[in-house]
Amino acid sequence: MTAQVTERLIYKGEEVSLHSEPNFPLDHPEIITLTSKEGMAPISACRRGYVGTWEIKGRSFFLNHLQGKYKLKTTPISADWFSGQLIIPESGKAEYIHGGWGYQYSQNKIITVVAGMVTNIEYQDKTVPEFIDSQIKIRLNCTLGAIAEASVNCCIQPNENDEGNKLVVFFFEQQSVLEAMTGKLVVAAQESKVSLPIATYIAKPNLAKAHMLTVSVSLRWAVELEKMFMSNHYSDIENSVNHINGFWLFSMKEEKNTPNSGDNLWGSDIPF
Repeated sequence: MTAQVTERLIYKGEEVSLHSEPNFPLDHPEIITLTSKEGMAPISACRRGYVGTWEIKGRSFFLNHLQGKYKLKTTPISADWFSGQLIIPESGKAEYIHGGWGYQYSQNKIITVVAGMVTNIEYQDKTVPEFIDSQIKIRLNCTLGAIAEASVNCCIQPNENDEGNKLVVFFFEQQSVLEAMTGKLVVAAQESKVSLPIATYIAKPNLAKAHMLTVSVSLRWAVELEKMFMSNHYSDIENSVNHINGFWLFSMKEEKNTPNSGDNLWGSDIPF
């Protein structure tokens, strides 16, 4: 398929290309569908039949212009219907691909929008060691979030045997839950074609007979995971709620069920 014309985004006053395609509701009162004579004739380089120009002002996301088989009655309009990611290519062009957006870029800015509001901006660099593709990371993050939900506690700590990685440790009260979660992670890693060193240990009696699942992850990934762990766990049991942040799902466990709950596991080593 022929490489497609990109959508446009005005970001910090500059117009840039988008390697993503924000959607819009065809029944929106400010969006008009044109007849074949009024609109742009379809071409192989624009199979969707239109080109949109979008803009970020502050944290708000807007649709400024539509050219092709749609047009706007008034401009701009708030794109409060849109939730998704905007990908802005930033590095020099790589090898041309006859399809998609044409060129693949190794460095990108990824802006997350939820209900028309920017919630996160991150930078992707595919050239760094241990890079994990964003789609693979979504899959593995979902899996680790489910494992965290099934655990009684979890933490991230240094890997004494490898300074380039950290350890994510999950505690389980039952051996059967440990085995089920280990299998879940192995399947996700195999499907994602990512090799994750996984180790299981039987905890000592002073950890309330909990069982542990230990996963080694790169430092870059560990930084992201640690941020999500810290922002989604609450010390106040009465105010704890099921909370969704990105692709993680956590709920606070009752402290009485937490092994060695008197210690701060976030900054301490785990006694093996």
